[in-house]
Amino acid sequence: MGRKEISTELKKLSGTLRKDRIKNGVQFDLISEVPEPENFLPASAKKIFKNFAQMLIDKRMLYNSDLHLLAIMAEEMNTYIIACKKLKTATSYVVKLKGGYTQQSPWLGIRNQAQGNVRAIGSSFGLDPLSRSKFGGEKKEDIKENPFTNL
Repeated sequence: MGRKEISTELKKLSGTLRKDRIKNGVQFDLISEVPEPENFLPASAKKIFKNFAQMLIDKRMLYNSDLHLLAIMAEEMNTYIIACKKLKTATSYVVKLKGGYTQQSPWLGIRNQAQGNVRAIGSSFGLDPLSRSKFGGEKKEDIKENPFTNL
């Protein structure tokens, strides 16, 4: 699994920061206002898009390169909600075929697939506890001010 990565800020504070240890990566523009959702999204998915976008903007985690993933996640969440509505009653989990046979409702598979897709895309944004712990390194209260910085 490997060793947990140390943030650049902590490396600065401990005096071990070197140029070869800095990871710059590709930089994109941070979004500060909720953008208009894609036209192909249905109205209910557009609301979900705006809610997720505002949540990510508030945490300063939404970049212009992420909008396509956010649109997909909103569409998948909308599909999940529709499938859950179709599966309201216990009898809706099973469908009877013309020949008298019964089988699992297709909405169950649709719901489960959409749920998996939302979880996978959401982890890219840090929307679950495990992936959230990988974003941003230490909390601000964990980093103590170096008393020798101002000397």
